[in-house]
Amino acid sequence: MKTKRFFSILLSIILLLSLFPHAFALEDLAALQAEYQRQLELAQQEVALQQQAMQQQVIQYQQDASQKLQQAQADAQKAYKQATCKHEWTKTVEEDKDPDDGFHDEVTVCIDCEKELERVTVEDKKDEEQAMTLKSALKAAPALGASAASGTCGANLTWTLDNEGTLTITGTGAMSDYTGDTDVPWFNERKSIVKVVIEDGVTTIGNKAFRHCSLTSITIPDSVTSIGVDVFFDCSRLTSVTIPDPVTSIRDFTFQSCTGLRSITIGSGVTSIGQYAFNRCTSLMSITIPVSVTSIGFAAFQECRGLTSVTIQNPDISINSYT
Repeated sequence: MKTKRFFSILLSIILLLSLFPHAFALEDLAALQAEYQRQLELAQQEVALQQQAMQQQVIQYQQDASQKLQQAQADAQKAYKQATCKHEWTKTVEEDKDPDDGFHDEVTVCIDCEKELERVTVEDKKDEEQAMTLKSALKAAPALGASAASGTCGANLTWTLDNEGTLTITGTGAMSDYTGDTDVPWFNERKSIVKVVIEDGVTTIGNKAFRHCSLTSITIPDSVTSIGVDVFFDCSRLTSVTIPDPVTSIRDFTFQSCTGLRSITIGSGVTSIGQYAFNRCTSLMSITIPVSVTSIGFAAFQECRGLTSVTIQNPDISINSYT
């Protein structure tokens, strides 16, 4: 009996020992599966991060490409403008990079296309020369309360400028067209002009008539049927304009660089808006283009950075791609 009992116990021990390796193998398999799952999740997270980084790179590339394209278009427009510009209107500005060297540059720049035409290095004026220049300027300046200026500006038109800065144009018929600043009869008084009143009977406003004037308002009667080229260029204080219905076209450069212009009412007779017509009107926020307008020219609203609302009433209008 004892022998039989011994073998029974021995057999149980052997059976128990034979089961341990299998138990350890199952535990190892579970651990391997857990580690595999962990490594898989880490790989998936890394792939997701790489995809996100690639998407950000693509977005950045698209943004960079868009900015380069816009810059290239702006450069092309500027190059075209400079290539076709006649440089009729220029200004000279001083640049002094080193105030202590006794010299400065006098740079001649085209007002229309902003191209540098000439650069000359000259010696600075002495204090005595500057004082004499100032004294001469004060001597030449008109006294306060001087009589109003006046003259003719067409075959049957006259103009008067009163001491309050109101320029009034009276008579019948067309205003003369001007080709240069000094041709305009009130050019020397341009900084004194704050208001322009065109009386009924005047039929046209001549080319370049009010360039660089300091006017803040203008009255245009219904008798006017034509407004010339470049009429209000650089009238930076002009805030609002109403184009009467008989006018048929807003021509090239008409309101270019009117940086203070906030409101423009276009009459129902206008059929076209010329190139650069509202270029650099940076304060213009909204505009309604009536159904009568059939075409808008090159760069007509270029650099109108404040423009947020444009209403175009003619669905078949022709708009230049660089407008």
